[in-house]
Amino acid sequence: MHSMAGLKYDNFRLSNIDYGHIIDAAYRLEESASAREAVLRLAAFNIYSHNRDDHSKNFSFLMNESGKWSLSPAYDLTYSSTGIDEHITRVAGEGVNPGRENIIELANEFSINQPNEIIDQVLASLGKWPSIAKECGVSEASINRIQRKFLELKD
Repeated sequence: MHSMAGLKYDNFRLSNIDYGHIIDAAYRLEESASAREAVLRLAAFNIYSHNRDDHSKNFSFLMNESGKWSLSPAYDLTYSSTGIDEHITRVAGEGVNPGRENIIELANEFSINQPNEIIDQVLASLGKWPSIAKECGVSEASINRIQRKFLELKD
C-alpha cells in the first residue's frame, strides 16, 4: 500500500496535491482509463459531500500478489471542514469553492468521458442522505444541517 503522500513525498499538512496528480498516478499505476474515472468520481463525491479533509494520506493504491496496482477503496469519507475552510486537495487548481466547472476541466485535461453523468450520479447518491442517515439514527438537526450544505454545494 502506498498513499499519495508517500508516492509524491507530499507533506499532507502543507499539501500542494491536486486531483489531477491523483488521476495521473492512478493511470500510471493501473494503466487503465477506468482508474482516471474512479478518481474523478471520488473528487466529485468529496466536493459535493463537503469532505474538505481530502488530504494526500487519504488516497492510496494497493498492490496485489501478482504486482498489479489499483486504487484502494475510498476511506476517511466524512462531512468535514478544515481549519482553512477549503479542500486540502485542489480540483483543477481550485480549493475554496470547487464545483462542476472544475470537475469538467479535470475530465477534459485527462480525457475522461461523460463527466456530467459522473457528477449527476454522485449527486443522486447524496440525495439519499436524509433517509439513510435517519435509518442510522443521526439526529434530525444534524441531518438538516448537513443536507443544507449538500444543497448549497449542488450546482
